[in-house]
Amino acid sequence: MSRKNKFIIFSGIIIPLFLACNNPFFPLTGLPSQGKAPRSTPDGVLEQLIESYELRRLDLFKDLLPKDRTFQFYVAPSFESVYQSRYNLPQEPRDTTLQYIGESPQYYYWDQASEESRHQNLFSKASEIEFTQKPQIYERRYIKNDAGDTVQAEVKWTGGELLVSAITQGLLVNQPVSIETQVFLMVKNNDDNLWVIKKWYDLSSAPSSDL
Repeated sequence: MSRKNKFIIFSGIIIPLFLACNNPFFPLTGLPSQGKAPRSTPDGVLEQLIESYELRRLDLFKDLLPKDRTFQFYVAPSFESVYQSRYNLPQEPRDTTLQYIGESPQYYYWDQASEESRHQNLFSKASEIEFTQKPQIYERRYIKNDAGDTVQAEVKWTGGELLVSAITQGLLVNQPVSIETQVFLMVKNNDDNLWVIKKWYDLSSAPSSDL
């Protein structure tokens, strides 16, 4: 598949299912190796997201999602018809509190369990994952409650490219993935007051025929 085709949405990379390997020497989830917790800021959440991919650490990735299991991933508009026909995904109206997600009247999504399963497949199958070009925060806005406390953050991530390497039928396959545009709605966990990703919108333009 050519680089031009961009082959699949960023968070929905599908790699054949293998058993995940758990390393007992990994540090406990959510505990930073030094300094303050990465999730103390929305920017730190995205830094940990990159780290979870490059280290292929499912525990670091799951640490970024809500403990109440309410996370939702919204598929790219160019994939909506394919995912709807194949998987009958649920949909919901546009979240009018968000400014960076476009103007589609409805968005199709999958839930937290599906997202974690997809990343388990990816991390266990890939031999290496590298951000050959890291995405950048293009826009950021904070949302306050009636008491004036900052409770949500909407962050737009643009640019960047991911290189996924895997052994397939005895051959090393390197697949570049263009990240394009992603939008995250982040909230603070009630238990630790650290940021997590509540909603993740893929706004890439990869063609659905590549699925």
